[in-house]
Amino acid sequence: MTNQPTVQSNTPVNKLDTLYEEYRKAPSPDRLYDVVKSLSPVIEYNLKSVHGERSPILRNKATIYAADAIKKFNPSQGTNLKTYVNSQLQTLRRDSRAMSQSVKVPERMQLELYAIQNAEMEFADKHGREPDLYELADASGFDPKKIEKLRNASLSQATEGAFDANASAVETTYDREALDYVYMDSGHIDKKILEYKLGYGGKKPLASNVEIAQKLKVDPSQISRRLFRMSKRIQEITDDLNSVNSVGVGGGDEEDFDV
Repeated sequence: MTNQPTVQSNTPVNKLDTLYEEYRKAPSPDRLYDVVKSLSPVIEYNLKSVHGERSPILRNKATIYAADAIKKFNPSQGTNLKTYVNSQLQTLRRDSRAMSQSVKVPERMQLELYAIQNAEMEFADKHGREPDLYELADASGFDPKKIEKLRNASLSQATEGAFDANASAVETTYDREALDYVYMDSGHIDKKILEYKLGYGGKKPLASNVEIAQKLKVDPSQISRRLFRMSKRIQEITDDLNSVNSVGVGGGDEEDFDV
C-alpha cells in the first residue's frame, strides 16, 4: 500500500533535474560542476566501455564532453539529460582508438597533461573563453614551451593538416623565431588563430576557418583577413632574419597562409 519504492526510484532523476534547472537558471562553474558530478555513473559507464577508467586523459575528456553536453542540452527536444550526455560521450570511443594507435605517453606526462587541461577548463569557465598559450601557462604554472612539448607528445601530428593544400610543420613553413615574435606581439584573437590554424603551442589544429570563427565568435571573413595580415608579417620578419644571417632569400613568389 505504500508508494515509497516509487519515490526512491525517482529520486536520482529528480535530483539531477533539480541541479540542472538550478544551473540553467543561473549558470556558474560551481553549478555546472554539481551537474557533472551527479552524472558520474554515466561517465564511469562510458569510461569502462573503452577501458579508460585509469587514463587521466580519457577521464578529463569525458568530464569536458559531459560539461559541454550540459551546456548544449535542450530539454524541449524530448530527450532526458542522462540520455543526451551518454550520446555525447560516445566520442570517447574515437579518442580511445586514437590513443591506442599513437605512441604511448608516459604516465607522468599524462598527469601533467591532465593538470594543464584542468587549468584550461577552469580558465574557460571563469572567463567564458579559452586561454591562449601564455594565459594557460600562468593558470597552470607550466612554462609555455613545456605545454607545447606535452601537447605534441600526446598529439603525434599536432601541426599536420593545419593547411588545406600546403600542409607542413610550422618550423619548415616559417622561421620559428619569426612565428614566436608575431605570436607574442599579437592580441588574444590572433594568438588563438595561430594556435588553431598552425597548431602553435601544440594546440590541435582546426581544419576550416569557419570552425575557428565559431570558436572565437567572430565572422569567418575576419579569420581570412587576420591570417593574411599575419602571414605577411611573418614572411617579412623571416626575410629580415635571413638577410641578417646572410642567407639567400631567393626571388620566388611570397608564400601566404592557405585561406
